[in-house]
Amino acid sequence: MKRELLRFQNISYRARGQNYGPLYIQLFEGELTGILTDDFFDKERLIDLFCGKVQMMKGFFYLREQLISDEEQIKIIRKINAEWVSIISGQSRLFEALSIVENIFFPHFLLKGKRMNKIVGELLLFFQLDISLSKRIDQLSILERIEIELLHAVVNKRKVIIISDVNKSLKKWEISCLNGMYKRL
Repeated sequence: MKRELLRFQNISYRARGQNYGPLYIQLFEGELTGILTDDFFDKERLIDLFCGKVQMMKGFFYLREQLISDEEQIKIIRKINAEWVSIISGQSRLFEALSIVENIFFPHFLLKGKRMNKIVGELLLFFQLDISLSKRIDQLSILERIEIELLHAVVNKRKVIIISDVNKSLKKWEISCLNGMYKRL
Protein backbone atom coordinates (compact mmCIF):
# COMPACT_ATOMS: atom_id res chain seq x y z
CA MET A 1 0.00 0.00 0.00
CA LYS A 2 1.26 3.47 -0.88
CA ARG A 3 2.19 5.71 2.03
CA GLU A 4 1.30 9.35 1.65
CA LEU A 5 4.25 11.66 2.21
CA LEU A 6 2.47 14.99 2.02
CA ARG A 7 -0.69 16.56 0.64
CA PHE A 8 -1.66 20.14 -0.10
CA GLN A 9 -5.45 20.26 -0.31
CA ASN A 10 -7.18 23.52 -1.31
CA ILE A 11 -4.04 25.42 -0.31
CA SER A 12 -3.92 29.13 -0.98
CA TYR A 13 -0.71 30.90 -0.13
CA ARG A 14 1.07 34.22 -0.37
CA ALA A 15 4.61 34.41 -1.75
CA ARG A 16 6.59 37.27 -3.30
CA GLY A 17 3.73 39.62 -2.47
CA GLN A 18 1.21 37.65 -4.58
CA ASN A 19 -1.66 35.32 -3.66
CA TYR A 20 -1.80 31.86 -5.30
CA GLY A 21 -4.14 28.92 -5.18
CA PRO A 22 -6.21 26.96 -4.57
CA LEU A 23 -3.84 24.07 -5.16
CA TYR A 24 -4.04 20.30 -4.69
CA ILE A 25 -0.86 18.20 -4.73
CA GLN A 26 -0.39 14.74 -3.23
CA LEU A 27 3.00 13.00 -3.02
CA PHE A 28 3.62 9.38 -2.02
CA GLU A 29 6.81 7.84 -0.64
CA GLY A 30 8.92 6.10 -3.25
CA GLU A 31 7.02 7.48 -6.25
CA LEU A 32 8.15 9.80 -8.98
CA THR A 33 5.74 12.64 -9.58
CA GLY A 34 5.95 15.04 -12.48
CA ILE A 35 4.27 18.40 -12.52
CA LEU A 36 4.19 19.89 -15.99
CA THR A 37 3.77 23.59 -16.54
CA ASP A 38 4.48 25.79 -19.50
CA ASP A 39 4.48 28.95 -17.41
CA PHE A 40 7.77 29.97 -15.80
CA PHE A 41 5.94 31.74 -12.98
CA ASP A 42 3.85 28.65 -12.13
CA LYS A 43 7.08 26.68 -11.73
CA GLU A 44 8.59 29.38 -9.51
CA ARG A 45 5.45 29.50 -7.36
CA LEU A 46 5.57 25.73 -6.79
CA ILE A 47 9.23 25.89 -5.87
CA ASP A 48 8.47 28.75 -3.46
CA LEU A 49 5.81 26.58 -1.81
CA PHE A 50 8.05 23.53 -1.41
CA CYS A 51 10.96 25.67 -0.21
CA GLY A 52 8.93 27.36 2.49
CA LYS A 53 9.19 30.84 0.95
CA VAL A 54 5.57 31.54 1.82
CA GLN A 55 4.32 34.33 4.05
CA MET A 56 0.85 32.91 4.64
CA MET A 57 -1.01 29.64 3.99
CA LYS A 58 -4.67 28.68 4.14
CA GLY A 59 -6.17 25.29 3.46
CA PHE A 60 -5.38 21.75 4.50
CA PHE A 61 -1.82 20.51 4.72
CA TYR A 62 -1.23 16.85 5.59
CA LEU A 63 2.14 15.40 6.50
CA ARG A 64 2.25 11.60 6.52
CA GLU A 65 -1.57 11.56 6.65
CA GLN A 66 -1.67 13.84 9.71
CA LEU A 67 -3.45 17.20 9.39
CA ILE A 68 -1.15 20.10 10.31
CA SER A 69 -2.86 22.97 12.12
CA ASP A 70 -3.03 26.38 10.43
CA GLU A 71 -0.66 27.86 13.00
CA GLU A 72 2.02 25.23 12.34
CA GLN A 73 1.84 25.00 8.52
CA ILE A 74 4.54 27.52 7.58
CA LYS A 75 6.89 26.30 10.32
CA ILE A 76 6.49 22.68 9.18
CA ILE A 77 6.95 23.62 5.50
CA ARG A 78 10.22 25.38 6.35
CA LYS A 79 11.39 22.41 8.41
CA ILE A 80 10.53 20.06 5.52
CA ASN A 81 12.55 22.26 3.17
CA ALA A 82 15.60 22.13 5.42
CA GLU A 83 15.45 18.36 5.95
CA TRP A 84 13.64 16.87 2.94
CA VAL A 85 13.87 19.05 -0.17
CA SER A 86 16.64 19.16 -2.74
CA ILE A 87 16.33 21.36 -5.83
CA ILE A 88 18.24 20.55 -9.00
CA SER A 89 17.95 23.10 -11.76
CA GLY A 90 19.81 24.56 -14.70
CA GLN A 91 22.15 26.32 -12.26
CA SER A 92 24.86 24.29 -10.58
CA ARG A 93 24.80 24.04 -6.79
CA LEU A 94 28.16 22.28 -6.66
CA PHE A 95 31.19 23.92 -5.07
CA GLU A 96 34.20 24.13 -7.40
CA ALA A 97 36.61 24.22 -4.45
CA LEU A 98 35.43 20.77 -3.30
CA SER A 99 36.02 17.43 -4.97
CA ILE A 100 33.18 15.36 -6.44
CA VAL A 101 33.14 13.13 -3.35
CA GLU A 102 33.09 16.12 -0.97
CA ASN A 103 30.24 17.70 -2.97
CA ILE A 104 28.21 14.51 -2.63
CA PHE A 105 28.64 14.42 1.16
CA PHE A 106 28.49 18.20 1.76
CA PRO A 107 27.93 19.42 4.50
CA HIS A 108 28.31 16.10 6.36
CA PHE A 109 31.96 15.11 6.36
CA LEU A 110 31.55 12.53 9.13
CA LEU A 111 33.19 9.89 6.98
CA LYS A 112 36.70 10.61 5.79
CA GLY A 113 38.83 9.74 2.83
CA LYS A 114 38.77 6.10 1.76
CA ARG A 115 35.38 5.36 3.33
CA MET A 116 33.71 8.24 1.45
CA ASN A 117 35.38 7.12 -1.79
CA LYS A 118 34.16 3.55 -1.22
CA ILE A 119 30.56 4.68 -0.63
CA VAL A 120 30.62 6.91 -3.71
CA GLY A 121 32.08 4.04 -5.75
CA GLU A 122 29.21 1.80 -4.65
CA LEU A 123 26.67 4.52 -5.50
CA LEU A 124 28.19 4.98 -8.96
CA LEU A 125 28.04 1.23 -9.51
CA PHE A 126 24.43 0.95 -8.28
CA PHE A 127 23.23 3.85 -10.44
CA GLN A 128 25.42 2.67 -13.36
CA LEU A 129 27.18 6.02 -13.67
CA ASP A 130 30.47 6.50 -15.43
CA ILE A 131 31.99 9.53 -13.70
CA SER A 132 35.68 9.86 -12.97
CA LEU A 133 36.10 10.96 -9.35
CA SER A 134 39.33 12.74 -10.26
CA LYS A 135 37.51 15.23 -12.54
CA ARG A 136 37.29 18.81 -11.39
CA ILE A 137 33.79 20.24 -10.88
CA ASP A 138 34.22 22.79 -13.68
CA GLN A 139 35.04 19.94 -16.11
CA LEU A 140 31.78 18.04 -15.51
CA SER A 141 29.22 17.87 -18.28
CA ILE A 142 25.69 19.06 -17.51
CA LEU A 143 24.51 15.44 -17.20
CA GLU A 144 27.36 14.54 -14.82
CA ARG A 145 26.62 17.62 -12.68
CA ILE A 146 22.95 16.65 -12.41
CA GLU A 147 23.93 13.07 -11.53
CA ILE A 148 26.28 14.33 -8.79
CA GLU A 149 23.51 16.55 -7.39
CA LEU A 150 21.13 13.56 -7.40
CA LEU A 151 23.73 11.49 -5.52
CA HIS A 152 24.04 14.36 -3.03
CA ALA A 153 20.25 14.20 -2.49
CA VAL A 154 20.41 10.41 -2.00
CA VAL A 155 23.29 10.57 0.50
CA ASN A 156 21.50 13.32 2.45
CA LYS A 157 18.27 11.25 2.46
CA ARG A 158 16.12 13.87 0.73
CA LYS A 159 12.52 12.76 0.33
CA VAL A 160 11.49 15.44 -2.18
CA ILE A 161 13.79 16.13 -5.10
CA ILE A 162 12.63 18.93 -7.38
CA ILE A 163 14.23 18.79 -10.82
CA SER A 164 13.50 21.88 -12.85
CA ASP A 165 14.64 23.07 -16.28
CA VAL A 166 17.27 20.41 -16.92
CA ASN A 167 15.92 18.60 -19.98
CA LYS A 168 16.30 21.62 -22.24
CA SER A 169 20.08 21.51 -21.73
CA LEU A 170 20.45 17.79 -22.42
CA LYS A 171 20.64 15.69 -25.57
CA LYS A 172 18.12 12.92 -26.18
CA TRP A 173 20.48 10.12 -25.05
CA GLU A 174 21.38 12.12 -21.90
CA ILE A 175 17.68 12.45 -21.02
CA SER A 176 17.40 8.68 -21.44
CA CYS A 177 20.36 8.16 -19.05
CA LEU A 178 18.78 10.52 -16.53
CA ASN A 179 15.44 8.67 -16.77
CA GLY A 180 17.30 5.42 -16.01
CA MET A 181 18.72 7.02 -12.87
CA TYR A 182 15.23 8.17 -11.83
CA LYS A 183 13.98 4.59 -12.12
CA ARG A 184 16.77 3.32 -9.89
CA LEU A 185 15.95 5.96 -7.29
